[in-house]
Amino acid sequence: MTFSFWKLREIATLRLENACERLKGNSIMKYKFKIRPYYILQGVLGLATGLIIPYNVLFLRSRGLDLLQIGILSSAFETSIVMFEVPTGYLADCKGRRLSVLLGLVIMALSGLVYGFSHYFITFLIAEVLYGLGETFISGAGEAWTVDEMLVGGAGEGEITLMLAEGERVMLYAMVVGLIIGSFLQLVTLSLIWVGFSLVNLTGLIILKLYTGEEERISANKSSDDEQVFLEELSWKDFIANHTLIVLFFLTLIGEFAFSAIDEYWQVYFNENLTINTAYYGWIIAISTLSSAILVKKMTFILNKRFNNSANVLALFQLGMIMLIITVTLAFSPYPAIASFLLLSILRRLSRPFKKGLLNSLIKSGKRATIISVNNLAGAVGEVVAGVLMGVIAVSVGIRWTFLISAGLIFLLFLGYRGLFHQTQLLEGS
Repeated sequence: MTFSFWKLREIATLRLENACERLKGNSIMKYKFKIRPYYILQGVLGLATGLIIPYNVLFLRSRGLDLLQIGILSSAFETSIVMFEVPTGYLADCKGRRLSVLLGLVIMALSGLVYGFSHYFITFLIAEVLYGLGETFISGAGEAWTVDEMLVGGAGEGEITLMLAEGERVMLYAMVVGLIIGSFLQLVTLSLIWVGFSLVNLTGLIILKLYTGEEERISANKSSDDEQVFLEELSWKDFIANHTLIVLFFLTLIGEFAFSAIDEYWQVYFNENLTINTAYYGWIIAISTLSSAILVKKMTFILNKRFNNSANVLALFQLGMIMLIITVTLAFSPYPAIASFLLLSILRRLSRPFKKGLLNSLIKSGKRATIISVNNLAGAVGEVVAGVLMGVIAVSVGIRWTFLISAGLIFLLFLGYRGLFHQTQLLEGS
């Protein structure tokens, strides 16, 4: 009995120490109220996106649009992001990130209503531009709002990366819920998915309107002198002088360019090259999304603790993704291709918090939303260019070679992130 008592005491003590260690590592809990709006926003965006992703092309086809018109709508969306990303980021930094997020939700809700009740190509075009505009108001501002709130509380890069990982997890779970709800709405009528999209964004608007705090630090009524100082801070010379930021922008552009072909053609490849039944495609998306949601926070914590450097983690992710793309490309059986594609999708989602964390660690608070928007702009440019070039390559040499070219481009990302890792090591050493 004595042995059992002391053994139980030892086990209890060990578990208590492990729990304390986990709480210490998960120190973002002390910023709980400050970061709650970001989680709510991520949940709203994930739920709204999940409603429309599987059925939007079917909805457009039901309204009489042909494939060319659908392609033009996609280009209009990306073009609107290219046009509005930086101006809306600048407005968020000048007038307040919370205000920018609320405006974005209003515009996205409006775009959903226009979409849902449209019957003509021109009104769909207007809806796509509104959707892109609304997304640009949110994309840099929501993240900047929360990161600055954490920095005021003394958070470091690791804690910010964990917060971003938790936000990614919330978004993915919400997206799965959206996929389920959307599957029922479309049984009634396809237009309901866009009505639901609008209602979700309006609900998010009402909830986030209740949160205040940022205005205490970022006044919506800056003096003209303050605005002049801000404009000087945002000069292009400042961007060019920060070589690390420039490298990150190029890496974002190359990454979106490289993965664009995989995002566009994986379904065609599975169907035509591997003869995989299209009924499985929805399951592939659902399994990868749910698996990512389960893993993202835990893996971010483990990798942060193990490597303590976002650039190094991202470099390792690129190597893993290269190997998985090659496996998908060279597979002549459906099973290894599906398994590799699932792992590739999960790795891509796991890498997002580290990308955001690395970028935010290099930005001064006063220009955070603008620089995040510039980074998003680089990604949008990569997608727009890839839409044409990768299409030409796929037609010329086939999808397999297009995927291998994508893998080669991702090797450039590996070299870039390794270079950033060595640079940070040198800076820490000096």
